[in-house]
Amino acid sequence: GYRFLYWSQGDSLLSEDSRLELPAQEVAALVAHFEEVSFRLRLQTDTPQGVLSLSGAGSYRKGEEVSLGISLREGYRFEAWYRVDEGREEWLSDQENFVFEPGASMQIEARVSKIGEER
Repeated sequence: GYRFLYWSQGDSLLSEDSRLELPAQEVAALVAHFEEVSFRLRLQTDTPQGVLSLSGAGSYRKGEEVSLGISLREGYRFEAWYRVDEGREEWLSDQENFVFEPGASMQIEARVSKIGEER
């Protein structure tokens, strides 16, 4: 979810009240500023045949710690957790059980490989 912060026009703060009334005399470019107060995590894997379960997906409040976990089939090994959204890829951890505090909603991928196969 989101929480309203303020209204602005250009570099000027207009109001911190979510309700804003202005005379309709001219065209104006107004911006409503919000802060994300809860986050949604989505999990996926690049090797579904090697994964029994992923844990940690869901909605979390700002400041809440998240614990990601993975359970693998025999013959597979965990490589790392990656953030893979918004056109970017960011390494997060190489620990199967990983605790962190998300700063935004995100898509996270568990990378897994078959033992004996090179990536």
